[in-house]
Amino acid sequence: MLFLAQVTLSYSAADTACHTLYTNQKDCDADSGCTWCLCGALPSACWTIANSHKLPPTVYECDKKMAPSNTTQSPITLLTFDGSATDHKWQHMDDPVMGGQSKSTFEVEDGVGKFAGTCAIVPFLKAPGFCKVTTQRGLFTPAKFPDASAFIDGSLYLTVKSSSPAYKGFKVDFGAKGLKRPTGSVSHGSASLKADFELPAGAATDFVTVKIPFSSFSVDWSDYTGECDTKDPGGYQHLCCDTEHPEVCPQAHHLAKIESFAMWAEGVAGDFELEIKEIAAGP
Repeated sequence: MLFLAQVTLSYSAADTACHTLYTNQKDCDADSGCTWCLCGALPSACWTIANSHKLPPTVYECDKKMAPSNTTQSPITLLTFDGSATDHKWQHMDDPVMGGQSKSTFEVEDGVGKFAGTCAIVPFLKAPGFCKVTTQRGLFTPAKFPDASAFIDGSLYLTVKSSSPAYKGFKVDFGAKGLKRPTGSVSHGSASLKADFELPAGAATDFVTVKIPFSSFSVDWSDYTGECDTKDPGGYQHLCCDTEHPEVCPQAHHLAKIESFAMWAEGVAGDFELEIKEIAAGP
């Protein structure tokens, strides 16, 4: 019985969301990332497919076929700059639209997206602003990306290079169908899941792959700082993804319906340069 108790308590943030969102079999199984698991010794519940294979098969019986561990799966390419089906058009936007003074450029050359500029202090905020490049939406429909839901317990992979690896303001975000901010969280743009990332010193001389756990992303980030752990001037406290706040975490159905990507230099004043070769998802 001790083992069974431990099983019920070892939820990831994603599993907690499955438990919280779905309390019946029909709704649970309607989510591509969740599965209803029957248990004779404990209450039946909704789990992510990725984690259902970790449950003891002699205790649990799940509706959907248990997914193999994603550690055995190869990463899936989501975005490139090589003219293939995973290539997308980009546009850049800096904080002068908000009264700031940051400037950036973006160009594609030899299969690499090159993003460079200066993140400057916004005078009226007396704080660093932002530079941003984002994939373009279609005229009537959003862009489409491969289904990455198998890696909900994995990471986003960025293959990048930079002459400014010490810059600490790099961020990445992605939008998804049905994504919503929590009540009270205000943004001037569409909802997206954002995370910080840092580069190793080696990125100055060669391309490196940076892995950002999906559990590091939050939909509840501040327009003022780009962070999920700060409080806005109006008093709203933003929340980061964890087991206590699964409502701000990425879910498998979000990774199945990604609609945009954006790269940021935000919240840290200084010059930056980033070369992006590929964005992928993996274990």
